[in-house]
Amino acid sequence: MKAQILLIAALFLFASSTLANDKNDVKEKVSAANAITSISGTITDEVSGESLVGVKIVLEGTDKVAYTDFDGMFKFEGISNGVYTMSVDYVSYKDKAQSIDTKKTSDVAIKLKASL
Repeated sequence: MKAQILLIAALFLFASSTLANDKNDVKEKVSAANAITSISGTITDEVSGESLVGVKIVLEGTDKVAYTDFDGMFKFEGISNGVYTMSVDYVSYKDKAQSIDTKKTSDVAIKLKASL
């Protein structure tokens, strides 16, 4: 009888431990999916490769807007992991839209083509 009670108690503890670990795994996966990240990159001229200064980049579906610095670099911070479309607009260049999946990469290189 004591052996049966000990066996039942041991099975109960094992089952409880397994369920707790499963819940922690789910929490970690949800946390990783909702992680806060950033997107950064550079924007250059397609032909010359020169950095473009003051290019406007809009992260569609958010209120985030960035402009390139003197080195053609930009950065969006404090965004959730996901797939985003960046709309790029610059005077005398063709507008461009580029998609990025922050789960795969957070760094982009965009080349713009002159419209003239």
